[in-house]
Amino acid sequence: MKLIIKAILVLTVFLYPAYSIYTAAQYSDPQLEQLKKISDFKLLTPKSLSESSLEIKEPYPLNLSEKVTMVRLHYFENEKLKVGITQHKLNNYKTIQEEIIVNFGTGDVEIKKVAKEFVPDFSTGEKVNINGNEARFVPWGQKEGENIPGGILFWGQEGTYIEMDSSSITKREMIKIAKSMQ
Repeated sequence: MKLIIKAILVLTVFLYPAYSIYTAAQYSDPQLEQLKKISDFKLLTPKSLSESSLEIKEPYPLNLSEKVTMVRLHYFENEKLKVGITQHKLNNYKTIQEEIIVNFGTGDVEIKKVAKEFVPDFSTGEKVNINGNEARFVPWGQKEGENIPGGILFWGQEGTYIEMDSSSITKREMIKIAKSMQ
């Protein structure tokens, strides 16, 4: 039994770093600073979450020797996801999407990868001002009669598209975090 527990602990120690968890207060952390340097956009971080823990969710696996085109950060408080933030270039950002083409006559299936230009839709949601930039907020709505806090807040700042989502904090709290992004 002790051998099994030791094996689990050893595996946990070796596999755990793959998820790259850092304390958000450690903005001088060399890996986070390196991530900022290799991103092809200005990576912004919220100063108001300095006491939260940070998980670098994307890119995965984290390879600090390659250029990064998109970043996804998760901020936790008491091991509960508080907010997720995705960032990439505001303009000239291409996504790779798969198109599935089915020929119903022959039953053949073809999967094509297609590069598409990302164009944010700033016509939906409620207008919000974030650091002098027009942002949009779209609430989650309701689930079986109960209000779900949060939603999606998105905007462009300093050439970066930022999309924040949360289902555990309010719109007001999300806006406060967004305004602290530097």
